[in-house]
Amino acid sequence: MTPKVDETLTPTDHPLIGLDARGRPRVRGVHARVTQIVMPMAAAPGETPEQFCEHYPHLTPDDVRAALAYYAAHKAEVDEEYRQEREEEERLRQLHESTPASREWRAKMWRLKTERERSS
Repeated sequence: MTPKVDETLTPTDHPLIGLDARGRPRVRGVHARVTQIVMPMAAAPGETPEQFCEHYPHLTPDDVRAALAYYAAHKAEVDEEYRQEREEEERLRQLHESTPASREWRAKMWRLKTERERSS
């Protein structure tokens, strides 16, 4: 298996995985983050890399196996990256929901829902 060439990623101890500018491990050539592969795989116990690739056709089974191998060797770091991603998503969600446009949209959707329930 020849590693995919990707000059934008810093090499790691695994030939198919490189670190992006923020230090996050990614699969070379497709730039999928390791967390984007291993966390959905963890949510589908028993799913094979081949089955996983049916949902993500831009990945190969070797890409998935590389991400899983990297995760096994770097579990603490990848778990911490995933935790930070979730925190950032929550921060951005709260920020978005606090904007006037978001509050107006939610109020409008609530009015429409209420009107629909009254008319049925």
